[in-house]
Amino acid sequence: MTESLSGTPLAVRDDHNCFGCGADNPWGLHLTFMAEPDGAVNSHWTPQVNHQGYDGMVHGGIISTVFDEVMAWAVTNAGIWAVTGRLSTTYRKPVEIGVPAIARAEIAKVTSRTAEVTATIRRASDGLLLAEATSLFGGSHLSNRLPGRRNTPAPRHRQTSKVKGRRIVQCPV
Repeated sequence: MTESLSGTPLAVRDDHNCFGCGADNPWGLHLTFMAEPDGAVNSHWTPQVNHQGYDGMVHGGIISTVFDEVMAWAVTNAGIWAVTGRLSTTYRKPVEIGVPAIARAEIAKVTSRTAEVTATIRRASDGLLLAEATSLFGGSHLSNRLPGRRNTPAPRHRQTSKVKGRRIVQCPV
């Protein structure tokens, strides 16, 4: 991958302490994001020494954090409000300190309750696959963001049954 991914820069608040994208967090990753024409989101990232696990390699938790961020921005870019419910990371090759990498995420499937997202981290110079991830995002507003649905407030809960006069409710996610 000698050509670099590009797109339209996504507006990220610059006044908060998010570890992934917050400009105010001195220990954060300070990631920026680009929306591609197909809806995918990418982030160019050069790991620093404070992201290290074993000598010269990025800590696995940092890699998962990069995935969580780029996947969340793919969901947000699609106009969906949701939070991470599950994240599964597969490490293929070491992500090296100081070596530019590109994280890229795209939505694989959206249902009324969840969004499935896939992502990769590749070495920027040659596109070598370093890690990949899948995630499941959920949120009470997903059903209102599907094509053809009106953007109305989602119910806070739904009744599922009655037990001895008590109402049992279930979270919609």
